[in-house]
Amino acid sequence: NTDAVIAERAALAAGERLHPDPPTLVMPVIWTGYSGAELAHWPGTIRLRTRTFADLALDTVLSLVDMGLRKIIILNGHGHHPAILEMVAREVADARGVYIAVADVAKMAAPAVQEHRRSAPGGCIHACECETSLMLHFGAEVDMSKAPKEPLHSPSRFFPADGFVGSRAAFWSTWGAVTRATSRSFW
Repeated sequence: NTDAVIAERAALAAGERLHPDPPTLVMPVIWTGYSGAELAHWPGTIRLRTRTFADLALDTVLSLVDMGLRKIIILNGHGHHPAILEMVAREVADARGVYIAVADVAKMAAPAVQEHRRSAPGGCIHACECETSLMLHFGAEVDMSKAPKEPLHSPSRFFPADGFVGSRAAFWSTWGAVTRATSRSFW
């Protein structure tokens, strides 16, 4: 549940900092989503098809829009979701003329990870020092006796095996000029 816990607690922390100006609603986390077939070997991985996950996110956001909400940010906590959520944002814009933002916890954390990380490339993916640090920061229970001493994945020239090698901006939006904004210039 690491991705869901991190996304939920990051959203709650952001909501607490923002509310009451502007009034902020933090929705419950969508705890499952799309994961590639290669992740199915991890016990507990519940996988949705890409379109099923996209439809779930789309219908949730369209419901909020139909209730009158206009400033919506989807906060992503899973590495396989950015392109799907960007597609959902485009579909919301096309269907309702409402332009939402997609933010990514890992991409927002990237500058700090690059500055403070102890592992070489390959060490920041799935149960890595970043996810572990965030879980500890948010008060989640972590069994540090199970923390591996070496990275679980090895980088190659074709696959960095690291969520922080060559990452894009933390925010993506259908708002046009904002699409390349960093988290500092966005707010």
